[in-house]
Amino acid sequence: MNYLEELLSSTITTTKDNFKEFNITDSGLYVLHPKFDLESITGEKYLKVGMTVELRGLKGRLGTHFSNNEGSTVLGRHLSLDTTFEEKFGFDFSNQEQRREFLRQYSFFQVLPLNEFNWETKDELKIKRKQLKRIETIIENNLRDRIRYIDEVKVR
Repeated sequence: MNYLEELLSSTITTTKDNFKEFNITDSGLYVLHPKFDLESITGEKYLKVGMTVELRGLKGRLGTHFSNNEGSTVLGRHLSLDTTFEEKFGFDFSNQEQRREFLRQYSFFQVLPLNEFNWETKDELKIKRKQLKRIETIIENNLRDRIRYIDEVKVR
């Protein structure tokens, strides 16, 4: 299976506004898309790519991203240091509510549920997480120069 191709052709999306109806608890992959022309601003196409095998699956992971606690996700840490978008869109990203509002107004997730990475035991979780992390790394390597929030968290 070409996971990158499957992810980018998935028709399953969610926004902060319709997240209550999003009930996918399978493990899977996701890409955070901007609702604006990111390429004209930074030359990148995607905000973030990620994976999850956590207990509540995609619903739990994306919910954590939408809540955008600076300390709970890498996305929160990246966004809190993004001065380019602060200036462009008039937000104060040191403020959690304003990061949440930015994600609500200006982004959406495209997801690829992968129930073959669901798990039942802690030993199975370790194996599935390692397998899915390898796939995420391959996707990131293929899209590296097109993803804004990747690798080291830094002021941008």
